[in-house]
Amino acid sequence: RRGGERNIGISRIGVFGQVLFLTSSSLILLYYLLVRDFQVQYVASYTDRSLPFMYTVGAFWAGAEGSLLLWSWIQSLFILGVMLKERGDEMTHYTLSILSSVNFFFLLVLVSIGNPFKRLDFTPADGMGLNPLLVNHGMWLHPPALFLGYAGMTIPFAFALAGLTTENEVWIFRTRKWSLFSWLWLSLGIFFGGLWSYTVLGWGGYWAWDPVENASLIPWLFATALLHSVMIQESRRGMKLWNILLAILTFET
Repeated sequence: RRGGERNIGISRIGVFGQVLFLTSSSLILLYYLLVRDFQVQYVASYTDRSLPFMYTVGAFWAGAEGSLLLWSWIQSLFILGVMLKERGDEMTHYTLSILSSVNFFFLLVLVSIGNPFKRLDFTPADGMGLNPLLVNHGMWLHPPALFLGYAGMTIPFAFALAGLTTENEVWIFRTRKWSLFSWLWLSLGIFFGGLWSYTVLGWGGYWAWDPVENASLIPWLFATALLHSVMIQESRRGMKLWNILLAILTFET
């Protein structure tokens, strides 16, 4: 028992450590963007001296490296939320372990091939600036909403695997509020993206069947199916394996 409590204590420290590390990293990158430190490759690639403050902050998630950092930071906050809000039972501990493992993979990518803090051998006089298509209010709405949805959908996935491990069906009740919260943000992200496409990209429509659009639509469809099938399992005790599969597919896609 004492060993288990010690492991729980270590896990809690690890969760707080994730949040602290990613929050600090995010603030440092934001600082580099705001002071126009063009020796940082990411800053030089997505900002210039004339870029307004609003879009300088938005440049944080303009590139793949910054987007991954934002995603990881949001996910660490979700992990902290699960730790603080859920009961400290066996299922929660398995869930936290799975969530932390997923975020640890993101951290490995960040410190290796996706490092947003790479420095150039010289300091450019000015940066390349933000892509003109990204200089839009949608830049402040669409990507953050999607990342909230994507990060949140990791929680039903982790609870589903924890339910399989512990052979406990209670995961279906405890994951519903997280699934609904994440689905709402994913829906908002798709909505904001449609408005952005209509006003900026110039094809005269809200949607196009391309990989970028489908990257958010497919998990949204699986998440919508999960929300409905969860109600069936709650009331009729059916669709147990189907719900586990949907939770996994929502995360995997």
